[in-house]
Amino acid sequence: KKNTFSTYDIDIIAFLIENHDSLILETKKSVKKLLIKAKEIKHIDPIELIKMLLNLMEADRKDHIKSLPINDENKVIDIAKNIIEENEALNVKDLKVNGNDMKNLGYIGKDIGTILKILTEKVIDEEIINDKETLINEAKKLKNTIQDNN
Repeated sequence: KKNTFSTYDIDIIAFLIENHDSLILETKKSVKKLLIKAKEIKHIDPIELIKMLLNLMEADRKDHIKSLPINDENKVIDIAKNIIEENEALNVKDLKVNGNDMKNLGYIGKDIGTILKILTEKVIDEEIINDKETLINEAKKLKNTIQDNN
């Protein structure tokens, strides 16, 4: 009998292979970026997937790379759980503003998607907070630079 992997298994294995050399810092910003990737894998709890990844990374580092630090799994998992519990923005639809808000500021066409993507990245990178007023002010500040690029 031929052994075959399910799509589910392949997705998990691919995630683990793609990310096992990543540098995961024990910071909210780093864990958010990891969670975004983990949440793309359907049919598995992102926390369980991150635990699998951290275990693989630890085994890999113990075997090969002495210089790289081994993550404190509990700390990374606590940060990830906190991000999920707090419902923090991990993508455009999590923002406290939307396309209509950007239209009201005078953004048109593909600039609306562009500004929302930029705002999302700034929230994930913890440059700004996911607060409607803050996001609107940031979008106003960025208006000229985005329209100049077209």
